[in-house]
Amino acid sequence: MALSTQPCVVTDPVRRRKVSDGGQAAVESALVIPLFMFVLMGSLQLALMHQARLLTKYAAYKAVRVGALTSVDMKRMEMAALAVLLPTIAGGHQGDRAYTNRAHVVHRTRSADDFLSAFNDVKDNTMPEDGQTHYVEIMVCSPNGELLGGGDEHDFDSEGAVSSSEMRNDQQPGSQGWKDFDRGRLSIQLTYNYRMVIPFADAMLYRIFMGQDRADLMWTFRLGKQDPQVEQQRQMAQKYDNLASGGMYVFPIRANFIMRMQSSLFPNASGHELPARNDCVLRFPKLGEGGSGGSGGVVNDIEQDDEVEPE
Repeated sequence: MALSTQPCVVTDPVRRRKVSDGGQAAVESALVIPLFMFVLMGSLQLALMHQARLLTKYAAYKAVRVGALTSVDMKRMEMAALAVLLPTIAGGHQGDRAYTNRAHVVHRTRSADDFLSAFNDVKDNTMPEDGQTHYVEIMVCSPNGELLGGGDEHDFDSEGAVSSSEMRNDQQPGSQGWKDFDRGRLSIQLTYNYRMVIPFADAMLYRIFMGQDRADLMWTFRLGKQDPQVEQQRQMAQKYDNLASGGMYVFPIRANFIMRMQSSLFPNASGHELPARNDCVLRFPKLGEGGSGGSGGVVNDIEQDDEVEPE
């Protein structure tokens, strides 16, 4: 008896409909499941980032408080910030491989022994994966060398310092008043290089965030004027892109804090050095501050060396 070589055809309409529905369900699942997983895992990652953001604000407060009491001791400021951020710092991880030698994705801090052990892992303030990226980066916005005008020591409560009560009036302080005021205040910008820890969501969110950041940079090109901070922003973006190419998705979280100095300034002493000028990412122009001053750049389409009329 010869065997038929004709393909099998389903003639039963009910059976044909079941086969068709099964194929349609498979296609729909293939389309929906990745999106559903991204929403689920992305929500978890965003919740963890919100926790890191709140702790970054508190870390900035702790760092500036330590700096105000220790004549801007940068090392102690970093240690104070790391102690606050420790519960959100990722554990050992090597590129795309899974977290190794740890039972937890982030450092465990449930007891004093856990905290001490975890802090010893991060106290050098350097990510072990590349040996260069810092967990915490602290920049002093003011006072700076340009604002202080030189000298090896500056008394934090000198007779010429302007107090907060003197600044609370209906008159603008003018081009000099705010400088006298800022000489006695420590203003810092803390950047926490937060490493995202949820697989798949970290890569997707990183690309979304960096795409928005690059879109924002385009707004700095106005009427042929280029903000001096553009190159600074580009260098930072390149640093994070290099980390992403190795499987490390790092998102910078920034916070600023200002506090009245409670100790004298030694801008030239080792470990207490102050920057020559304000190079913080977030800067605020003030009346009478020139283009080479602390803020720099184009803000609200008004160059810093343009005269600003008081309201």
